[in-house]
Amino acid sequence: MQQRAESITRGLEFASEGLIEIKETILLGRIVQNYATLPTVLEVSIVDPDGILIAHSQPFSMSTRYAEMRPSIAADVNQSSQLGKELHLRTTLQGKPVVVEILPFSSLLFGKKGKRGVAIAIMDLNQMEQDTRQSFLSSTLTMAIGTGIILLFLFWLIQQLVLRPLANLNEAIVQSTQTEDFALPALPSDEIGFLGNNFAAVFGQLRAYKQMELEVVELELREKSRYLDAVLLNLQDMKYALDRSAIVAITDIRGEITYVNDKFCEVTKYSREELIGKNHRLLNSGYHPPEFFTEMWQTITSGQDWRSDIRNRTKDGSLYWIDTTIVPLLNLQGLPYQFLAISQDISDRKRAEQEMRLLTERLELNNRELQDFAYVASHDLQEPLRKIQAFGDRLKTTNGDILNDKGKDYLARMLNAANRAQVLINDLLAFSRVTTKAQSFVAINLNEILEGVLSDLEVRIEQTGTTVDFDPLPVIEAEPSQMRQLLQNLISNAIKFRKENVAPIIQIRVSPIHQDDRDAYEIRVIDNGIGLDQKYSDRIFQMFQRLHGRNAYEGTGIGLAICRKIVERHGGMIAVESQIDQGATFIITLPLKQATIEDYD
Repeated sequence: MQQRAESITRGLEFASEGLIEIKETILLGRIVQNYATLPTVLEVSIVDPDGILIAHSQPFSMSTRYAEMRPSIAADVNQSSQLGKELHLRTTLQGKPVVVEILPFSSLLFGKKGKRGVAIAIMDLNQMEQDTRQSFLSSTLTMAIGTGIILLFLFWLIQQLVLRPLANLNEAIVQSTQTEDFALPALPSDEIGFLGNNFAAVFGQLRAYKQMELEVVELELREKSRYLDAVLLNLQDMKYALDRSAIVAITDIRGEITYVNDKFCEVTKYSREELIGKNHRLLNSGYHPPEFFTEMWQTITSGQDWRSDIRNRTKDGSLYWIDTTIVPLLNLQGLPYQFLAISQDISDRKRAEQEMRLLTERLELNNRELQDFAYVASHDLQEPLRKIQAFGDRLKTTNGDILNDKGKDYLARMLNAANRAQVLINDLLAFSRVTTKAQSFVAINLNEILEGVLSDLEVRIEQTGTTVDFDPLPVIEAEPSQMRQLLQNLISNAIKFRKENVAPIIQIRVSPIHQDDRDAYEIRVIDNGIGLDQKYSDRIFQMFQRLHGRNAYEGTGIGLAICRKIVERHGGMIAVESQIDQGATFIITLPLKQATIEDYD
């Protein structure tokens, strides 16, 4: 019923759009009246966007508003016009159930965009339902009788001419799959018979081709089998040799391990199950910077080979070095799809190289020190000096009274010079003994060392009114005597280079640091003395370097050189920060534990 109502309004819409634009309202009125002659149609109207009737199935006066004629559906008509939406209503007009179909349409004559007219068809609902039932019953009965007769005839015809021959042909085909022989059944001389003959011919050709194909395949298989056996034997030999001599791994394009050989497991101490599916980052020791692996990944993903030495970490935390070559394996498009890594364990070589470097550096250092000291602190220099001092003292004791003033002055100068020379030689010997008489490193408490130094300097501290304030010092691996000498030299210098009429204040501050992947401590010795120009911050650590004359401050200019030598022997560093008249801060860094050969593996 709705389709019938829609067909009427769509016909009106089509006619209205064209006839309104050519201003044929008379012809449009005739079309509307013709639609109204249909049995189920009660009323047909065409209304402009302002609600004024353009055409109507009954006589009407111009300028008649549709809302005055049908006020009960005026709101629906107005909604359809404004929204451009088709409406299908069921309602009652004058006590009679009706179907109202409202369809909006546009026209250039309506002016600006958005204005629409509507076509309205009102149909008798009871009449539509009655017509529909009658039409459905008559058409259904006729169709059912005709269909039954046709189906019976077609069934018989298909059974006789198609199904039975096809069943026979199908049975023959099924049997041929079991017996590998096709027996053609009796078939009518029509298309099915032609099909059966073709089946028989094709089956014979297939049987011959299959036989020939089997013979060719068997021949090819024998040849390929012999070739594959030879290739497999060669691969097994190469794999055996590679497994005995190299560490082998294969990763996919994402860097996940897909294969490792036994030697890989042996070196890394991981089982194969723990490695498969994991990334090589599992073995990263943290020795190499991220840029190292970034460059490696960029190289191999571009299809190029890559080779370098890598330091990795095993499952138990031990370190090892490998000489690794990574080869990208390419697919048919020339793009890498997995990577083959072949490595050699070079830990022993790296250990030997590092040991050689350390020994060479120490030997060179010792040779330089011995050469510097040999000509100064030899035994031959000490002996004459002691005689000068001894005979000078005797001369002063036995003949001091008979010497005139000039003789006494000469004797005093001689003894003073001899004493300075003795101090210088002793300092040189102390400098050389930092390495030549060095003892083993042991765990020491620097608090105890400092207490001993302060005890030795107690008299001088009291005389100068010195205040020493210090943080708790750590326990480190070091040589006790050299740590004592280091602290004593620094504190003695802080007292010596004090401001006039100002009591020295010495602070010792300690803080833990992490340096070169090792735990260490930074010790700052801070004083309020005369300070120094920062441009001399390196010079003061060199041998015989003095920033003041002997008359101003005593000393040989070796004390800070000894300090630097001690600190460097312990794997640390020493520096100074200072300004003139602003005091000085000596900064010492000392490792918590001393390095061993294994630390460089």
